[in-house]
Amino acid sequence: MFDEDGSLDPTLKFLLSAVLVLAVGKMIWEWLTEDVSRWITDDVWGLITVHPWWAGLAVAGGLAALIALGAILSFRSGASVYAGYDDACAAQSDDVG
Repeated sequence: MFDEDGSLDPTLKFLLSAVLVLAVGKMIWEWLTEDVSRWITDDVWGLITVHPWWAGLAVAGGLAALIALGAILSFRSGASVYAGYDDACAAQSDDVG
């Protein structure tokens, strides 16, 4: 069971770890399938169906915040998002000459 230095046998250590991982996995699976799914289907969906205008405003506000964040980050990094025909011609003329 124990080695001479007092450490646990590697086989027993593996078995103990496997049992603990399976127990934690089972608990997480039960939490996801029972509690989280009920929270999403009952609580969140119920809130959306009771207050559709507020839910729509929240989604629109979140999308607007994401678009603003993307615009700020792209402006701050200085990277051009779009490359037009003139940019391609300028890059090609630089390579030729």
